[in-house]
Amino acid sequence: TDCGACTASGFTLDPSLATKTDCGDGECFVLTRPELTCPQRGPFYSLNDAREPDWPAGLLRWVHDAKRGQVPSGTKFSARYSCALVADVHRALLHGGWAGNPRPHLRLLYEAAPLAHIAEAC
Repeated sequence: TDCGACTASGFTLDPSLATKTDCGDGECFVLTRPELTCPQRGPFYSLNDAREPDWPAGLLRWVHDAKRGQVPSGTKFSARYSCALVADVHRALLHGGWAGNPRPHLRLLYEAAPLAHIAEAC
């Protein structure tokens, strides 16, 4: 569905508050990005290069070309992969680029859908 007027906000854990309270109601988090906006493009991609033998041919071609700047935007992409889905998507939301997983094991309910909801709001 179209998000319409949805917005995403960014909160950061304040460790000094976490030592003083139990953080039960989220009071240890500080609003740091009231209206999170995501770059339309970025120079990073996030894929597990160790799984390259499993990638479809089109993805292999794109990564090969993207590393050399041979994509329509002319951007020379570099890999950033932490093996942590939330961290990889977080980087893409803040700095542009994309995070992907060409394998079919991504869980829709508690991985893909919540992150897609945030990305759509950006």
